[in-house]
Amino acid sequence: MIKIKLNNSEVLVIDSEDKKMTWFEAQAMCDNINSGYRLPTRSELNLMYSKLHLMGLANFSETECYWSSEDQGMAANLKNDYGWVLNFKNGESNLIELKSKRSLVRLVKQKLETVEDILQEWTETPNHLFSKKYHKHSIQIANNEDVFVISILGAINYNSCLHNITVTKLFPTFSNTNREYVQTDINNLHKLIDWMEQNYILQLNDLLLNTEQ
Repeated sequence: MIKIKLNNSEVLVIDSEDKKMTWFEAQAMCDNINSGYRLPTRSELNLMYSKLHLMGLANFSETECYWSSEDQGMAANLKNDYGWVLNFKNGESNLIELKSKRSLVRLVKQKLETVEDILQEWTETPNHLFSKKYHKHSIQIANNEDVFVISILGAINYNSCLHNITVTKLFPTFSNTNREYVQTDINNLHKLIDWMEQNYILQLNDLLLNTEQ
């Protein structure tokens, strides 16, 4: 399995021998696997060509086309009988083939981003005003489920006095694997983090105003 980045998310690409099949057979294979694997979009195919194939990774064909998940159903002058492919011989992507034609298939799977992924990335992003950290903690709410304790810590030295500023909030860990629910959790987490950072700045400004008086 190989990971590639696309639009701030990770796509897992199967590193295996490819098989030739029709577009319909490829879609049926994805349904049978039933574990999140699917045909790549045109954008993902282009990324696989540029970041993997041209770097000699993942054992792609040097001469064949690969199916994408997208078809020509929305084109006014074409029936929904054609699918987009990418030619891995030269990288040409503006190509369509009859879905009944056999082309190579390489499946991908979107990595489900979690609340902890967001927190980890947030804490690793440097900020010159404050430090950031989080940890899991058991607390007696919501059936004793663990929560993330999220903190922003900073200090300012003014008139030889050290003034500490701390902003701490709790956020449920949530073990839900439904993509829609997880995305809602992530959106709520971003809102919480934004509020915490703004609150820190407000406290810092108030502290500076009070010390100047």
